Amino acid sequence: MRVEILREGSAARKVLDGLQGQILKTHQAIRATELVLLSADETRARLRSALQSEVYMRTPENYFAGFQQPDGRAVLPTQTDFAMLLHVFGVDPVLDLLMKRLTDASKGKPDGLPAVERAEKLRELRAQLDRLEISEELETLHLEEAGNVILRRREARPEILFQVWAELPATRPVSAAAPAATLRTPA
Repeated sequence: MRVEILREGSAARKVLDGLQGQILKTHQAIRATELVLLSADETRARLRSALQSEVYMRTPENYFAGFQQPDGRAVLPTQTDFAMLLHVFGVDPVLDLLMKRLTDASKGKPDGLPAVERAEKLRELRAQLDRLEISEELETLHLEEAGNVILRRREARPEILFQVWAELPATRPVSAAAPAATLRTPA
């Protein structure tokens, strides 16, 4: 017995192909949202926190004591590091300089997205992805019941497949054309 695999682009797969296209677009939207820059205010707040922690970790007394010889002579460092700049100039001027450089580097890029909005958007996109993948698996099962053999996407998440299979009625017939491992429902 020869089994034909229902390939992408065939008329019977129109709905499934559409769902898979939406899944791909949703994956792209998730990735794009993850790459969106932080808002300028949030970037400034995070940088300020990082700079202040650097200042608190290295107090001037401890930091500059390392540059003195036992006989009292001062030894200049061979490199100027970030902590020294913070102690000499203060946090605000260094923060202003960093923000100016970041602003210049991000010219022409879309405005940043606050972390709260980013998290909410990612939550919505991931919920949409779950719904699409559930619909995809239900459509796959429908096509398999009609006697077609469907190859699932390599990226299909097992947790979604198991969720759909677990919710199937126990009396649902398994298609003879579908491989048992593909459509087996958990006991």
